[in-house]
Amino acid sequence: EKLDWLPVDVAAKALIQGAEAPVRDAGVAVYHVLNDNEKPVWTEMLGWLKKRESFEVVAPAEWVKQLESAVNGGSDHPASQLLDHWRRAYVRQDEGSAKSDREAKVRFDMSRTKAALPVLRDVRPVDEAYFEKLWTWISASM
Repeated sequence: EKLDWLPVDVAAKALIQGAEAPVRDAGVAVYHVLNDNEKPVWTEMLGWLKKRESFEVVAPAEWVKQLESAVNGGSDHPASQLLDHWRRAYVRQDEGSAKSDREAKVRFDMSRTKAALPVLRDVRPVDEAYFEKLWTWISASM
């Protein structure tokens, strides 16, 4: 999976630009406010994190099982609030594959969005330096 984080200041500016953008037809304009870069992927981010923290990398379905066990054991892990989402995304279904394996990769046409929301034209991919800033902030906040 691609690591498509979008900085909140960029997202906020895009929302403002979208609200101020003239609507061409009589309809409602729809914009895709996202980071459309294909790289990096989550496994790269895990490598960046392993440089800073000691942990075992496990398959997503195994991680969900471990989270379920922790929650059933009384843990109030922050990720438990999204447990249903994680199950749908990563746990093997009766059909034999995870949702992320079954669904085609969705690509959004960003041409109209970038024409109307200039802030999204130059969104850079997440890189290790940006990740390090985020991780420093997260570590200090927890």
